Amino acid sequence: MDINLLKQKINKTFQSAGVPGAAVAVVGKNGVIYETGYGLLGTWEGAGQTTSRSPFYLGSLTKPVTGALILRLMEEGVLDLDTPIRTYIPWFQLQDEEAAKMVTLRMLLSHTSGLPHVFDAFGSTKKDQLEKLVRGLPQYALSFFPGQTWCYSDLGIDTAGFVAEAVTGKYYADLVQEYVFEPLGMKGSTFDPSRRNELMNVAGLPGNGAHLPSSFAISSASDMAKFAQMLLNEDDPFLSRTSREQMSRVHGDYYLPDNSGYGIAIELDHYQGEKRLWHDGAIQNYGAWMYAVPKRDIAVIMLTNGRHELWNTALETIEVILSEYMSEKANVRPISYDGPVMDLSLCEGTYTGAWKGYASVKNDGGVLHLTLDGEETILSPFGRDRFTGTIADMTISAGFQENKDGQVVFMMLDGVPCEKVSPFPDFEYTPPHLLDFIGIYKKNNDLLQFHVKDNILHCYDQYDDASHKCKIMDYDTVVAGNVLITFERKECGEPTAILVNKSVLMPRS
Repeated sequence: MDINLLKQKINKTFQSAGVPGAAVAVVGKNGVIYETGYGLLGTWEGAGQTTSRSPFYLGSLTKPVTGALILRLMEEGVLDLDTPIRTYIPWFQLQDEEAAKMVTLRMLLSHTSGLPHVFDAFGSTKKDQLEKLVRGLPQYALSFFPGQTWCYSDLGIDTAGFVAEAVTGKYYADLVQEYVFEPLGMKGSTFDPSRRNELMNVAGLPGNGAHLPSSFAISSASDMAKFAQMLLNEDDPFLSRTSREQMSRVHGDYYLPDNSGYGIAIELDHYQGEKRLWHDGAIQNYGAWMYAVPKRDIAVIMLTNGRHELWNTALETIEVILSEYMSEKANVRPISYDGPVMDLSLCEGTYTGAWKGYASVKNDGGVLHLTLDGEETILSPFGRDRFTGTIADMTISAGFQENKDGQVVFMMLDGVPCEKVSPFPDFEYTPPHLLDFIGIYKKNNDLLQFHVKDNILHCYDQYDDASHKCKIMDYDTVVAGNVLITFERKECGEPTAILVNKSVLMPRS
């Protein structure tokens, strides 16, 4: 690896993004290959120089740390991945009683529990916050029944962290110190910002004791290099081979051509034909990335205190480093598939999901057509239940998940779960039908107003100060943006209230 060229590339990337400070480490299983600091610790007057040992918030890169903690407790026989967590916390409750009986640590750590994605960067930092969070879970509607599909959830990882607390009787942050930081020699890593003087001048530091396991570790590139080094070295006694297999096996399938998915608290994909373990994280201005390719003995860690202009180029820089080191290119064959495909009629319908809005799928003579944001593409199979297409020169991937009854209830669209909310790709209605949706609905400070413009139903959201075109699913259901809205009506058909995302009831004003 040309270290001088690498340093020039890193510095150019951070300068272009206007990053105040950052640190990078490149590591193999036998130690650090290269590490450096860039810029300043912050924007205040007199801020010191950043080094590879400077502290950064990890955000969601905390999740693999929590996963490592749980796996080590599993190896000691304290926890089991497949035992329902009610065995450990008998009072555990969810809105769905049957679902509460089913949830396991494996589901929590792989985002397959059905818990929704909920996070707040600011909150109480008292030691009882994890328990309060878990006791408050019944207020949230499940995104799906446990084990049915995959959806990213901070609540799941936080709940797993509390299970470790409940069983051991020790505070989560102390457990990580004992089971992860100290054994790996991560001496500068902590969950307590007061232990790192370099952070004391940072205004508005994030903090919330309820989300420690998912988001609030503080570490350095040098320390995270030791964590990555452990991932690369299958003979490292820190984790057994069984634990490593569990961590690096896909539990939440993204249905993407690179066979990517979510393992035990870590993301998985393939780079130049080799399995890659990775996670990134973001909280306030902080960004964090860790990518490891065990078979090629290389990992890259990048931490920064200015992420907003860097996010789209960070992975490009990391892959330049990986490519430079992995000079022997793998022989990656192009995707081709001529095997059997599922019953395409099961795929038809309208789907909606976070970040994706709504999408329609139609089976036309044995060919699937996907419409997303008004653009249509033909889907070609690359597996029995997974397909690709192209919209606006971008590759789109769609995977269809069948439940135990053989029905498709979720589509994974570019790795994002979208629920089938209607069996119809397009609901036929007449303009007078639109009048049945008009009205204003309000709860506390939230207000939604439905109106018709150019024979299209729109929903104005006061919170976002924006108007969204609505996709009509049926007489009582619409999607506005990526929000599912169900209308409650009197017998005469007059709307009285709406149910937002199946959980928030808003009366008609």
